[in-house]
Amino acid sequence: MASPRSRQTQRLPSRLRIAQLEAQVSHLTKIVNAIEVRLDGKPSACIDSALAHDLEVEDSESEHSDSDIVTAEEPSHLRSLFQNDWLSVDTGRHDEQQRGRRAKASAHLLDAARPELQKLIPTKEETRDTIMSTHDWLSMLQLMLPQPFAAKSQREMMENYEEISQPNVDIIRMTTWLLELAITALQVPQGSNIPEYNYQVVQRRLGFSRAVSETVEKTILAHDRLLGTLEGLGIALHFIRLQIGHGNVQKAWIRLRHIIAIAELMGLPKTSKLFRLKNFGASINDETLALKAQLWESICSVDRLLGIMINLPPDTRRYPHTTSLDLVVDGVVQPRVYLSQLTEIAVRVHDLEYMSATHEPCTKLYALALDIARGVRNLGFRTPASWWAHDAMDDLRADHVVQMLHYCVIMRAYLPLALRHNREEEYLHGRLACMEACTSVAQRYQFVRRKLAPGMFASRMLDLQAFTASVVLLLTSHSWPSMDQSSILIDKPRLEGIVSQVIELMRERSQDRVGSDFAEHGMRTLSALKKLLKQENDVARVQELTLIVPLLGKMHIRSNVVTAQAPGPATQLHSGVPVDSQFWKPQEQTGLPVQGQSSINTSPYMHDTIQTGSNWQWNNLSWIIEGDANSNFFEDPLAFENLDHTTVWQNPYYSIPLAAEMPSP
Repeated sequence: MASPRSRQTQRLPSRLRIAQLEAQVSHLTKIVNAIEVRLDGKPSACIDSALAHDLEVEDSESEHSDSDIVTAEEPSHLRSLFQNDWLSVDTGRHDEQQRGRRAKASAHLLDAARPELQKLIPTKEETRDTIMSTHDWLSMLQLMLPQPFAAKSQREMMENYEEISQPNVDIIRMTTWLLELAITALQVPQGSNIPEYNYQVVQRRLGFSRAVSETVEKTILAHDRLLGTLEGLGIALHFIRLQIGHGNVQKAWIRLRHIIAIAELMGLPKTSKLFRLKNFGASINDETLALKAQLWESICSVDRLLGIMINLPPDTRRYPHTTSLDLVVDGVVQPRVYLSQLTEIAVRVHDLEYMSATHEPCTKLYALALDIARGVRNLGFRTPASWWAHDAMDDLRADHVVQMLHYCVIMRAYLPLALRHNREEEYLHGRLACMEACTSVAQRYQFVRRKLAPGMFASRMLDLQAFTASVVLLLTSHSWPSMDQSSILIDKPRLEGIVSQVIELMRERSQDRVGSDFAEHGMRTLSALKKLLKQENDVARVQELTLIVPLLGKMHIRSNVVTAQAPGPATQLHSGVPVDSQFWKPQEQTGLPVQGQSSINTSPYMHDTIQTGSNWQWNNLSWIIEGDANSNFFEDPLAFENLDHTTVWQNPYYSIPLAAEMPSP
């Protein structure tokens, strides 16, 4: 009769019982092997090493899922929730096994990606032609948004070619190099004047850039296990820049959200905070902490900067983004520090958007806009006055780009005030300040855009800011109210001249083979708007135009009839006539009225108080900004799936066909 087990034996946890059983089996196996050796025989219990390796790989792969975020540097505060002395008798051994399995699974994924990526490496001659004939964007990036593991310059990229070409090169390092070359390849070469040669070179480089994008996305970015490292996050940041260069801003924004979530799981925000505390306290410099802090700072800056560019709230705004670095070192302004502090101020712009949509009182809106603008200006006052001066003959520097972004933030702060039809003093002062900022944006844009090489990945984002600034300048300068003799006089010819210069520059850039779609659309739209405003004194008819401004929404603009007695509501709402039948297609313009319908959308999401009929007359120019909840203003203007100029910008709200030639402004 078997005796019952003791209570102590019954209470032993299963993990401990398994460990004891494994130890007993191991002990018995050693005894049997020793006996077999003494009998001049081979140990029968030894497992073939190859079979053991296969079993380990199979075990590691069975635990792996492409959708799982299992990082090689999982944070200790999360690991301690599931692995501690209460749950495991041997935490160190378990951690070592887990790290080994993750390393083998990652190595298996990288080995599978190796042949796909290596076949993309161009010849040394092609690489040299691509790198040496384009603008060194990496040097500028190093000054503005430095990140670890990235090349410091394009010359360094060329020097690394031999290493990248080795059969056993590190896959992550090769992927980073390929992405940097793919971004560089988007720039149009400047060496040859032969059109056929240029066309072939551009097409070959665009094909290479797309191939790198697709392959990296399929082999590396599809696996969160590979992204969950510092090197993997660096790859993702370069991939985002490449998507912006391709015009695929939606994919860039979604991927940015993805890597922010992974960085949070890796504990980078807490690590960055710890690094700052150490530096403030005991001045301890840890290289790993420094790399993590720098990478997180770059992720935050990219997130906030892109959020300002496309008018979406950044995901990292809940994390304070402060730096202990000096803004000015030996009289030299540090673009990285300036941009970091500028984007920290800029995140508050999205609070203005919310307040404007919820119809907060004017005083609150004006106070917040003024506070944001004051913060940006105070940041500028901390720099030497000589830093802001530039000459047309100067080479493009990171300083110039940062200065343009400085004015873009001020412009965005005052936009909710500038575009409201309101005579209150706060709104008029906000409109004047916005016009001043828009003027600075348009002027800085002309300098920066002319200096940027055609095809530079950031070109579209700069075109978007200049386009918005020009639309605001045209509308506000043609609708400034004259209340009394003390009213501020607006220099309308000067502002129209600045906009004309922007139109002409966009016309030039629309001839580029790469990245010219937004410039072409901006040029045509601004030309149409300017043509409409030139006819504002036509007393015979009402002129209307509906266009989309990505940062503002769908805009219905009308040049009203100027008569001693305003016409009735029916005449005003149903008399939309195209400016020129050669350039306009009323049947395609959704903003134009149809008999028996009103052209004014009374959606509750309007940015302004909507007035219909004869009340929709502030002066001889009126506009409404429509924020329809069922519309996606971001999708039509910015989501390009390719670089074919004949297919982009065909949205139903734009009344001017791209095939038409617009008259010179």
